Amino acid sequence: MVTAPTGAPVRGTGAAPDPAVRPVVPALRWLYRPFAGLAVGATISLFGASTRTDDAFAWTIAPPLTAALLGAAYAGALTIFVLALRETVWANVRIAFFPPFVLATLMLIATLLHLDKFHFGADPIPAAVAWIWLIVYIVVPPAMVVLFVLELRTAGVDPPRTAPMAGWMRNVLAAYGVAALVGGTALFLVPADIAPHWPWAITPLTGRALAAWIVGLGVAAVLAFYERDLRRVRAGLWAFGVIGAAGLIAVARYADNLRGGIGTWLLVAVLAVMALLGVVAVVMERAEATNRSRG
Repeated sequence: MVTAPTGAPVRGTGAAPDPAVRPVVPALRWLYRPFAGLAVGATISLFGASTRTDDAFAWTIAPPLTAALLGAAYAGALTIFVLALRETVWANVRIAFFPPFVLATLMLIATLLHLDKFHFGADPIPAAVAWIWLIVYIVVPPAMVVLFVLELRTAGVDPPRTAPMAGWMRNVLAAYGVAALVGGTALFLVPADIAPHWPWAITPLTGRALAAWIVGLGVAAVLAFYERDLRRVRAGLWAFGVIGAAGLIAVARYADNLRGGIGTWLLVAVLAVMALLGVVAVVMERAEATNRSRG
């Protein structure tokens, strides 16, 4: 049995954490519930109704490929929040905390920069969605700062790493993370300059929304590289797999929105790598768990 530094046993997912191990503060686990609910709504609106954002979402998104890819990203967010709700140890939830915080902060900035594009004065449904969107992204970043302070004030340490990550996977995550942070930051800062070179048509608002996700995923990849433990980053890697698989479906659905060329193939390659990482991570983590139970 794996033990904490004090010698007390470390319990698994869903069980109360060992007193020596820093637990997740209850308020954070409560926050993930509405997060998951909002992710469901965004997934349905963007991935399921990609062509109807003019009358069913916070702002009009065109072409539909952009909406579908954003919907795929929110499907990944739903995955990470649902899995995080099952965790009781802070070390296993960090992957579901820092990337969403960065994402929410950037999405708030993007929203405030482009408020004129939102459906605040439109029909009741899109107007309500627009106001919910704005309120959520205003509230979430400061709320997460408060929760992080509470978490830091909670006694305990990280449990030992029990499912070491393969070196090749860490290298892939590091390369992906650096590329996503650099590319996503550039897209967020100067979307109009990058738009002509993007694989499909984007506007400054959709470019910044995509960039917020790209940077958030980059943070997740770098954090996974740092944690170097499949158990600690399980939720994040599963989310990577969902985003990659759903993203490939979105590309297949709206292939006519793509401009072709190397940009299109790069998009497909990135999504395929994300999907593969998710599958491999699940298989490897379960194999590690089986080996531990046999040992």
